[in-house]
Amino acid sequence: MENNDYQYQPLQSPKSIRVLRLFGGSGDDLVAELIETALGDKGSVPYEAISYVWGSATKSHLLRLLGVRTLKITASLYSALRNIRHAGTEDGIRTLWADGVCINQQDVEERSCQVQLMAEIYRSASRVITYVGNDTDNIKPAIDLAKRLILCSIELRATWTKIRVTPSSAAPYHTKYRLPSDGDPAWLPLRNFLGRPWYTRMWIVQESLLNKNVLMMCGKVEIPWWLFTAFSRMQETSAYLNQYIAVTSTSERQIGAMGMMAGLRLEYEVQPQSLSLLTYLARCRDLDCGDPRDRVFALSSLVQDAKIIPDYKKPMARVFTEVAAQLLRSPEGTMVLSYTSIVRDPQVPSWAPDWSVPMAQIPIFQCQMFDASGDVITFPTPPIKDIDISCGTLRLSGIIHDRIVHVTDTLRRVFVTARLARYAWARDQYLRLISGPLGTAYPGGGSYMEAFWRTLICDLDHANRFSLTSRAPASLGGDFEAYVRPDKARAKREATEYMIRYTPGFRPEPPPLDPKVIVAFERERDMPASIFGEKEGEQNVFSALRGPRNDQSDGTTYRDTILRAANVYRTFFTTEKGYIGLGLDRGMAVGDVIAFLPRTRVPFMLRPTGKKRDEYWLVADCYVHGLMYGKVFEDYLGGEGGEGFEEFTLV
Repeated sequence: MENNDYQYQPLQSPKSIRVLRLFGGSGDDLVAELIETALGDKGSVPYEAISYVWGSATKSHLLRLLGVRTLKITASLYSALRNIRHAGTEDGIRTLWADGVCINQQDVEERSCQVQLMAEIYRSASRVITYVGNDTDNIKPAIDLAKRLILCSIELRATWTKIRVTPSSAAPYHTKYRLPSDGDPAWLPLRNFLGRPWYTRMWIVQESLLNKNVLMMCGKVEIPWWLFTAFSRMQETSAYLNQYIAVTSTSERQIGAMGMMAGLRLEYEVQPQSLSLLTYLARCRDLDCGDPRDRVFALSSLVQDAKIIPDYKKPMARVFTEVAAQLLRSPEGTMVLSYTSIVRDPQVPSWAPDWSVPMAQIPIFQCQMFDASGDVITFPTPPIKDIDISCGTLRLSGIIHDRIVHVTDTLRRVFVTARLARYAWARDQYLRLISGPLGTAYPGGGSYMEAFWRTLICDLDHANRFSLTSRAPASLGGDFEAYVRPDKARAKREATEYMIRYTPGFRPEPPPLDPKVIVAFERERDMPASIFGEKEGEQNVFSALRGPRNDQSDGTTYRDTILRAANVYRTFFTTEKGYIGLGLDRGMAVGDVIAFLPRTRVPFMLRPTGKKRDEYWLVADCYVHGLMYGKVFEDYLGGEGGEGFEEFTLV
């Protein structure tokens, strides 16, 4: 039996691509032809580029090419082509570029070369069509609802300075814009639309950034790109209206990706050179892709000076190691070390981020005010001595300053929890600290009491986190005391209110709560009145922080600061020299050392490998109170020379 499968022919030049001339029609059959054209040539064929979700890799449909040949394609590509083509044969041909057919995916060498051209392919297209999938929910009413929701959001934002937005104050606006009530089935198509997997695809970044003419399609329904951008903006600024949309963790993830994508597009349009490869890698880390190497290859072409050539013959670990080495030699230097994770592929060195692993925590260095080396830009001694990609080693020069001797559980389990539980934990930690040889004096200056409450929020002002002058005001000490104050009646009331929120079916559905935290709240809620006696938490060791202006505070300002500082998944630790700090919850352990590197904003935790005296694994970056502004380098160097430095190797 004759084989009618289409056979790809080699492309004629390094700038050649294939485009698909898709004939119009209304039936199930797709008819087209593949032709070759060269990017940048005067006679190159104009085309539209398609951005779509690959979905299942099973090629279950046929594309009939002119003649008798057929090409097997996936269901998702079939759906996209069937809906994008012109409705009738008399309407003519639509010329498209889609990676699933225009690249010979079985030819690794061609695939590598074509991926290198992807940025130019999307930039040169007459338009980019982002196809999000079939119209399974009658999308037109959902789009109309989205438009009304955006208009309502704009008007509500204008009232924020005048009134507090509540269900009662917002009711007239809901009526004006005909918004359904919470629980109305009219919300379902919009929620489903926002939960589609297209929004979390890694490849959408360059597909959406590189061409100003973008059209979104759902089935045959065309959706203007401005609606996507406006809706993303609404998600970031209107938490009150979000409750009607983000009701599942899945849709919340998609909506978060929408906001990130819209923000990137805005920055790219204004100043594309300001976006570095590390910025793209970090912001897009949670997006999905079938091949982990594409986490680098899909983004590298967005940066002009990124010297990364896609090569699918290289294993993932090699790709990640090479990009880490390049980033270490870039102006951002050791910032890349903050994106590493103790949870990684064993073939990836500890100093190279494994971009296939989601980031458990926002890096400490992202607060621009930190300056652990004293001068992160002009410090005379460079930290990097040698990088050996083949061996996976990084030779550094720095200061091994201290060693961790005590580690607690994450703040979410022990501090961002029920009132009596958080007070008991804070009291025990503080009493343990002041029972040491230093008493109440903190080695970094001031008292342990002040150092303690400042450490739990990384000494950040929640209202101005990314400012160069955002250290926490002294008034937050009183808010800390109010947050942990062992007020037994308030503890029971808070626990009852909190557990009601977590009753199944509550809307909006809160994020999953740590089981330990739930147990703590249930314990307080179910306590009989007799347990709340004088012996239960009467002595507040932090009452010295209380001032007249804080007597009525409920501590929510301090709690919000912890959340804004993204510290709930960090772990509190103490060092051999009496310093306290916060580090990554996964993998951190007693015996890890604290290292300071020149030209870096933050210290790092290292773990001895036990094989060589100067050999370590990188654990994560960290916050050490009192040492975030150059004190270690001032003490060791005295403003001169290089004494006190030592060289060590990360593997």
